[in-house]
Amino acid sequence: MWLKRIFGKKDEHTEQPVDKPTVLSLREAKNSLSEKLSVDEKVALKACEESRDSLRRDIEGLKAVFAELQRADVVEPRAAASKTIKDGFVQRATGALSRAKVPDLANIDDAQAGLSELERVLGGVSVGPREVMHLQFFFDAQLSDVAARLRVVFETIARMRSRLSPVADKRTSVEKILHEVDASKRMIADKTQEIFQLESDCAESRNELSKIETLDVGELNRLRGEFSDARRIIAGIDQQVASILSPTARLLRRFGHGSDKRVGDFISRVESAPADAFYEDDARMKEILASSISAAKSGKINADPKELRRSEEAMARFSDLMLLKGKRSEVLRRISEIEFAIGNECVKERENARASERAKVLGEKIVQDEVRIVNLKREISEAERRLGILKPEIGVKASAMLGKRVEIDPDA
Repeated sequence: MWLKRIFGKKDEHTEQPVDKPTVLSLREAKNSLSEKLSVDEKVALKACEESRDSLRRDIEGLKAVFAELQRADVVEPRAAASKTIKDGFVQRATGALSRAKVPDLANIDDAQAGLSELERVLGGVSVGPREVMHLQFFFDAQLSDVAARLRVVFETIARMRSRLSPVADKRTSVEKILHEVDASKRMIADKTQEIFQLESDCAESRNELSKIETLDVGELNRLRGEFSDARRIIAGIDQQVASILSPTARLLRRFGHGSDKRVGDFISRVESAPADAFYEDDARMKEILASSISAAKSGKINADPKELRRSEEAMARFSDLMLLKGKRSEVLRRISEIEFAIGNECVKERENARASERAKVLGEKIVQDEVRIVNLKREISEAERRLGILKPEIGVKASAMLGKRVEIDPDA
């Protein structure tokens, strides 16, 4: 610094101002690039106006040359074939020139399409090698004029293309990268929304799954086991009752021979199913059994002593029979209760089957949704990574086109 004070020289180590970049959001960059492309397009189209006017004049000049060539004539007999070829060429070229239109400069697309169409139409003015030989021999001056004017037209077309193509190429390049950015952002937004919906669906599925109650199959099995045990108890009681009453059948049959029909019918019932007859009317059973024993003892009926003894033993155990009947009634009541409970549990079992199936469906849906969420997040991550690459590329293009250093806000 002391050198500066003495000699007025600048310090070589003084820091130079840093060229700070212009930071733009994607939207701002897109707008700036669109505006620049619009300006460049107008400039390019404006620069082509003079060439377009030249094209118009040159095409009219070509028409005039062909009109002159149409009038040209040769009187030599050997020129007859050449004249025929000349007339055909003129007719073909005149038809092509009648369709030749200068391009519209409303926009680059129309201008480039117009140039391509003009080139295609002017292709009809071409001449083959055999035609060239005839035309050069008798109509060389006119043919040379046509070639020179066509060359000027195609050079003008090329010049116009050289002004339009860079802008069109630049626009295509910018539109391509901006389209990819927009597509990536839309994809991210759509897949983010899908993830939100899938996560909501998963939460609903889990909530529904947590409310599904499954049946305790152990309770149904326990009831069925208790039911089987109760039926075995009933069968055992029936067997005990039958074993006590069956030996009375012979004595009762003898007693029934002289009895009325009601007694006879009951005794027949005892003979076929003593336990059932006892359960139906134990009082009558006791009464008839007592009467048959009394008749045997008094000699009213002939009875084998063994039959009488067995009937007396059955009579002596009648209190046991009544206890067995009471126990049987209790077991039957329990069986009814069990059957009712089993019915309810079977209903629950069917509901449980439906609930289990629903739980299975919900579980599978949750797994599928979670897999889809993972895949969507991976796709979003890839799209974000791609955006991270595209943004600097846009910055480079914007810097080149706008003439200043541009960076794209990574968070915008």
